[in-house]
Amino acid sequence: MGLRIGLFGGSFDPFHLGHLMVAEVALAEAGLNRLIVLPARVSPHKQETPPAPAEERWLMSVLGTLEDPRIEVARWDLDREGPSYTYETVAWAHGHFGPETDLYWIIGADNVAQLMAWHRAAELLGLCRFLVVPRGILHGAALQAEIDRSLPASFRDRVRPLPMEPIGISSTEVRSRAREGDAFAAMLPRLTAQYLERYNCYRPMRPAGPVGDPSGPTPLPDGR
Repeated sequence: MGLRIGLFGGSFDPFHLGHLMVAEVALAEAGLNRLIVLPARVSPHKQETPPAPAEERWLMSVLGTLEDPRIEVARWDLDREGPSYTYETVAWAHGHFGPETDLYWIIGADNVAQLMAWHRAAELLGLCRFLVVPRGILHGAALQAEIDRSLPASFRDRVRPLPMEPIGISSTEVRSRAREGDAFAAMLPRLTAQYLERYNCYRPMRPAGPVGDPSGPTPLPDGR
């Protein structure tokens, strides 16, 4: 029996406890040997620039997963040019790990209806299975109905919902709380929360982080 590897792509802006919960459920329910978190450089579904720079999102993801040895963070999408198409990432992983490895890509329930319109969708579904995270009203029987309605019958066994309730944490809320100076630590893994608190991420002005000049405050780039 080959390895089972989960691939979890997203902006992770920032990586929060909801992301960590999804990773843990996927590891348990799909019998994964490991799970790889993949911060996206530019998502083809979200063409706007993420508020936090790529290096900062990568670091926050590393800190958020550091205490679980089954989870790692990879730079596959950050270090290549252009949008992060899922097909290209999965095809690279398939070649890297070999055909004996089963790959599982994690998506949110709101992506199911558009899945067959993704770049090279049919080939993608041949290379990996999908684990779907419940969101909003799309959970339980409603999520399974959405899968059955949106996918051709030949692909439905390649897509399965994760047995969990919708997560009540969003990166948008974390950024808003951090920007306004409200409490946000309870929404984040311990080390990620410490990083955000120390370096005032998402605030209009903040001291430079460890990858910048530590001598004084650094204004945020345009658009943040």
